[in-house]
Amino acid sequence: MSGPATQKRTHVLRVCLDSICGARIVSSENECIAHESVELLEALCRYRKSIQDQCDTSFLFLTRELFPVCLSEIYARPNEAGRLNALVNAFRGCETLLMRGGAKPDEMASYQHFIENTLEREIIQPLCRDIETDLRMHLHSARIIGIASMNPFKDGVRDLSAFTNLPPIRMLNYQVSLLFN
Repeated sequence: MSGPATQKRTHVLRVCLDSICGARIVSSENECIAHESVELLEALCRYRKSIQDQCDTSFLFLTRELFPVCLSEIYARPNEAGRLNALVNAFRGCETLLMRGGAKPDEMASYQHFIENTLEREIIQPLCRDIETDLRMHLHSARIIGIASMNPFKDGVRDLSAFTNLPPIRMLNYQVSLLFN
């Protein structure tokens, strides 16, 4: 029984322990310790499955209308830009469900296309537009006479660097970098 602890191995261990305890080979104190140890080992074997079950986000496939709303909420609050990667990964969690369910490649591509288009529409395009507008306003205020000069310390500037500093967002076959889009 060398190797990692698995459900099958713990069942074999449990049968062996029951046989040993039934033959009264070990004392009741050692029997108690052995049963507790096997129970802990079984709990460790179940932890991975339990974590996967608790963190399963495949249900989001049925509520994909929430994705654009969540993205626009994140864009409205740049200090929450760190949530973007986790949100995209959560909505990508149903890809495993689709693969296991025998989804056709065109169905998988359709869902990935939905994720990409929504990300483009709700984050990338507004980000590019706001950065361009901000740069244009700064340039015009510095170059054209008669336009009130912009002072970022007085007027305040929306800090979008939280989005440009994000690591690339992993898609099914590639990565999307907000900095280079």
